[in-house]
Amino acid sequence: MNNLHSFTSDQLSTSDNYKLLSGLIIPRTIAWVSTLNEDGSVNLAPFSFFSSVPSSRPLITLGIGNKETGVPKDTVRNFLREKEGVVHIPNKDDLVTLNATSATIPYGQSEVTEQELNLVPSNVIKTPALATSRVRLETKLYKEVVVNDHTGKQDASVLLLEVVNYSIDPKIVDDRYYTNITQLDPLIRLSGPNYGHLYDIYSYDRPDHESQPS
Repeated sequence: MNNLHSFTSDQLSTSDNYKLLSGLIIPRTIAWVSTLNEDGSVNLAPFSFFSSVPSSRPLITLGIGNKETGVPKDTVRNFLREKEGVVHIPNKDDLVTLNATSATIPYGQSEVTEQELNLVPSNVIKTPALATSRVRLETKLYKEVVVNDHTGKQDASVLLLEVVNYSIDPKIVDDRYYTNITQLDPLIRLSGPNYGHLYDIYSYDRPDHESQPS
């Protein structure tokens, strides 16, 4: 196609680059992350720049922008200190509460306390998990990748987290570790203030070219 609107990223402001990428790369599964503050209270925050790594290690990634240039968000600060946290995968029933926990509040003020949420102990790490969550991934920090702006100042972090324990509703994952997609039905992030969940699902086997006739 020759009628595409083409422009370089350096023609755009930071906010416009963010607007484009967060609007084009959708849907994104949301990680609802609990970490420990310095005083032992629990920080809870959602992040949608969240994925996994095709590695022999069970690694997941969280991309987290700074509060402001040079000032990391509370989740990053807590992961770097405690080296652990719990990643929950929410569904549409969690939307109102999850959105409330995205508000910026002073460090050490707990979203869990404000939203009157119940916690349960984790199995391997000391950070507690949300009692109502159907998918809990207990993680330990594998590595932080620092992202700098064009002036050389840090403005984001990519956290590589190794999953050390899974706690999952048996309706979602069977005893052979296959996921029931419709039971999982994750809450997904779209652009701007928009969220969604799964609709049509299509299944196609990967072609086996070796078995095809020549």
